[in-house]
Amino acid sequence: MKKIMFAILLATAVTTGVAMAQNKIAASDGNEKAVVEFPQLVLLNGVFLKGNYLIVHDATMMDLGYNCTYLYEYTNKQQGRLVTSFHCTPVQRDRVSAFTVRLAPETAGPPGVRKVIEIQFAGSSEGHLLPAA
Repeated sequence: MKKIMFAILLATAVTTGVAMAQNKIAASDGNEKAVVEFPQLVLLNGVFLKGNYLIVHDATMMDLGYNCTYLYEYTNKQQGRLVTSFHCTPVQRDRVSAFTVRLAPETAGPPGVRKVIEIQFAGSSEGHLLPAA
């Protein structure tokens, strides 16, 4: 039992490193933005992702109950087409120094593909839970 618990804790710690984020992009309008690379295939809001993406969170839209997190293709340092958007649920977390991705256990998604369940921007103490679906 102790070995299983240790394996689960280790897997959780390792999975937050599945996305490599560049420095947070400064946003004068108070939005949070980050360029993220998913080097391995992941499932986020029903969409399979691999490669570079720009993630934008709009707190005003969240407060109004609308989709507030937008994920765009990101190629040659340019924002591309919108891939997906969703209304997140904010949760208090410890402040993180780098963009962080939290993943569901491997059994929660398709075989071999991890499902993103939460994101958190660098310098923030607020996580953003994705809708359960």
